Amino acid sequence: DGGGVAGDRVRAVRVRVGERVQEMPARAVVVAMGPWSGKAANWLRMPKLNVFGQKYHSVLMRPNRVLSQAVFFQGLGDPEVYPRPDGEVYVTGFPDSPEPMREEPGQVQVRPEVAQRLVKTIRQISSEFVDAPVVLEQACHLPI
Repeated sequence: DGGGVAGDRVRAVRVRVGERVQEMPARAVVVAMGPWSGKAANWLRMPKLNVFGQKYHSVLMRPNRVLSQAVFFQGLGDPEVYPRPDGEVYVTGFPDSPEPMREEPGQVQVRPEVAQRLVKTIRQISSEFVDAPVVLEQACHLPI
């Protein structure tokens, strides 16, 4: 709901729970909203926070065998490959340029052409993924 500001310092944070508003005194406030942290500046009447988001796409794939080594490729979009103990493999790469956040948390849209580019690239790089089905396509924003 905002904050208690005295001069240029936040002295408290107001929290709304249902219809009730409670003010919590604070000596310091940590804004930890990832790439959406800049939105808190308005709520807390702070100077603008220059936090941008960098969108990354990723796919989860399931190769025929459990892999155990993370791999980072330079060039070809710098894909990163993170095997998981359950046999799924997280593959990411091809980040967008950093920009102010336009998408809302929980509403980040996957661009299918970027996800398919990841799949095509990893299948060209490693024979382990040639027939591996794609379990999930997703996207997220990293704070910059």
